[in-house]
Amino acid sequence: MFRLPANVQAHTWEASVADSALSGLQVVEAGDFISPAYGGKLLADLGADVIKVEPPAGDYGRQMTWPIVEGTSLLFLHANRGKRSITLDLRTEEGADILRDLVRDADRFLGVVEQSLGLSPHVPQLPLIRAAVG
Repeated sequence: MFRLPANVQAHTWEASVADSALSGLQVVEAGDFISPAYGGKLLADLGADVIKVEPPAGDYGRQMTWPIVEGTSLLFLHANRGKRSITLDLRTEEGADILRDLVRDADRFLGVVEQSLGLSPHVPQLPLIRAAVG
């Protein structure tokens, strides 16, 4: 068993979402493939409430990469952990309306949508964040 020196205290990383850096930030993620999924994963890991929008057939990433376990790609599971999800058919007016409502209530949008959905002027995009060290 590993023992810490007497002058060192162990820290546990059991911070709640309420204590996380991005707690309270609501993000809507809509897009296939890895970039939106990975970006959403990072935001969720930092405490953001991320809602992933998938088409009725499911995200392409569910089946695209090996290994597939119980019908789902492990990469997909990893890239989408910590998120909530909703299935919307954006080809229907009802699906597009629901997405518009989600985006209107969200703090940020992550992904690519058709201009025909009428979201372009109303979508708050994620800003570029730069960190300075030192």
